[in-house]
Amino acid sequence: MYLASVVAPSVGARVGRVFGYLGLVVLWAAILAVGIFATVLALPGALGAAGPEGLGDSQLFRHSDTWLAVFVLPLLALIFGTISVFIVTASLGALLAAATLFVRSLNPAYAGEQLSLSILTKDGEAVGPVSTAFTGVALSLIPVRLTRWTKIIVMIQFNAWLINSTLLLIGFLWGCTYLFTVGWMLWPVTGAGVIVCAVLSALPLVGVVWVVWRRRARFAEVVPTGAENSVYLNSWPQRTG
Repeated sequence: MYLASVVAPSVGARVGRVFGYLGLVVLWAAILAVGIFATVLALPGALGAAGPEGLGDSQLFRHSDTWLAVFVLPLLALIFGTISVFIVTASLGALLAAATLFVRSLNPAYAGEQLSLSILTKDGEAVGPVSTAFTGVALSLIPVRLTRWTKIIVMIQFNAWLINSTLLLIGFLWGCTYLFTVGWMLWPVTGAGVIVCAVLSALPLVGVVWVVWRRRARFAEVVPTGAENSVYLNSWPQRTG
């Protein structure tokens, strides 16, 4: 099953795309590594370096200002969590796509066909600066030949880049888990409180798993306008035949 008409590439294009996809694998692997560092390790590293006394005794938390946390932390969890989920899933989707396309570029069975395409989003449906509401965002590294594996990859890409409620909900739950966990570990909590806090940290993660499972059918329905009339919506898992 193909997302577009198959165009036979020239010999030069077949050779060049091997190195092109390999370069993209390296690039997106580096971006994913930087993204994980920035969204997971940077904050506790910065807070831990602020001083040896722990967050509970630091100047960051003054008793007169603690009431602000009731309003600030949920908003911060939503913003930080959503950005984190976007960075990691978008990078992961691109890395998996580039790796798959690189392997296909080496496979003689794919020598006579175009391997990937780009889809232009419209009307601000994708993540990007304000200008993209008018110019759109080009989603690249979309495999032309759809299999179950590449459909999963494309679903990861679409759900990362296209604004949807599932991404926001998962981002909020992850943000709650992350900020709470970093907080109690650097406070630091000791004794029996560690067990209690560890259990509380796990609850939003359970929520993430529950959301992913309960909304699994919706992931395949998130599709840019440019692909609505393609075979994408008529392939697995919408159609199991």
